[in-house]
Amino acid sequence: MDIHIIDQSAQYNDDVSKMVAGLWHQVTFTQLQNLDDIYTLTMYQGTSVPTNKNVTNYYKWKYTPLTTDPWKITSTYGNETIDPTKCNISTDGITFCIGIPDYLPKGIFYHEIWTMELSNTDGILYTGSFDLEKPTRGFAKSHGDYISFSIDPFTIMQADASDYITLKNTGNVPLNVSINYKALDDFLFYTESHNQIPADQKQDYRLSIDSLSWKPQRIQQEGTATAIVSSYYLLDEDISGTAISLQTALVIDVPAINIFVGHNSYELTTLDEQTGFSFQHQKRISMTEGEIKTVNAYVSGDGTATISIQTNDNISVLDFMRNDQTATPPFTIISTNEEEQTISIQIKALSENRDGLITYTVQTDSGTNTFTTYIDVGPPATKNERSLLGGTSTITIIVLLALILVAGYMLYNHLSHNRRKR
Repeated sequence: MDIHIIDQSAQYNDDVSKMVAGLWHQVTFTQLQNLDDIYTLTMYQGTSVPTNKNVTNYYKWKYTPLTTDPWKITSTYGNETIDPTKCNISTDGITFCIGIPDYLPKGIFYHEIWTMELSNTDGILYTGSFDLEKPTRGFAKSHGDYISFSIDPFTIMQADASDYITLKNTGNVPLNVSINYKALDDFLFYTESHNQIPADQKQDYRLSIDSLSWKPQRIQQEGTATAIVSSYYLLDEDISGTAISLQTALVIDVPAINIFVGHNSYELTTLDEQTGFSFQHQKRISMTEGEIKTVNAYVSGDGTATISIQTNDNISVLDFMRNDQTATPPFTIISTNEEEQTISIQIKALSENRDGLITYTVQTDSGTNTFTTYIDVGPPATKNERSLLGGTSTITIIVLLALILVAGYMLYNHLSHNRRKR
């Protein structure tokens, strides 16, 4: 015998088959010998047939072959508790599609022991107990609170999320799930996920995004997940008992999405919230003594700014450039939402173990902002590549020679002392 909600896997309570009240189930019996016989399926509360039979404790259905209406209820109530369209006969088995209305007392996962019998004209072929359980919904998020995307500015691209959404069905009925991020839904798509979570299971939702050519900005969007029990699984409203209330939607928050549109490892500062006028720079970089590097900053959005650049005495400036063309600061930049302006400074780091500084002063109609790039200057790269002797400083060489002389002097004294003794 196998019993399960239609199109779902079987459920058990400590290895005991489980049936959820108010939902359609398929009950299948196999290894039957005579499928041309009349078969009767009986279900009743407890371990013995109740004396006072009613909708809360007793149901009986029959299959009569070679008739116009072979599948039907034979008790005087429960006319809508069998679905002939989902009943069938196979080569060695019979499947009833039936449901027991939810007349169980209130209580999460409340259940009762019921008995199931299959019989034909030869007598009872199968008897077994099962749990009839109260339908219960539960919906939870069990992963992080934020999901991040990094998008290159003014680039149409696809990017994967930094994390994923995990939703869990903590009830005993299947849940149809939808996730809503409002305006971002047009750009998001999900992989390795399904729109239904079976009872007592979880589902991971992995997100990717197809971006448009977006200007540098930060986009934040909260989202929700909605879960419902499809009417496909529920008995008709008139006889389903309290199970019809399962169709009320459950809504929970899902991780908020943070989209950074900008250059990797750069700090983005919005100077004008209305126009999106922004400045990007690196807060900290590393160089070695004597290294030459080009450091970029970016201006984008709709606005105008005058930009000055200063360095400290541990940095030698070799060239200033604006959009790859040599220029002399301060620059006056007129920016639009269609592109970004690149400001470059070619520098040489002078001395190790001293920080270098690049300071940008950005003047707009709204005021003046100052941004600093800190440069960690390490030892020259050639020091790390020298041989043991070649990489040794003068002081270290003097110390080594002194140790050699001391050792030689001690050895000389030792040998002289031994000769005098003899």
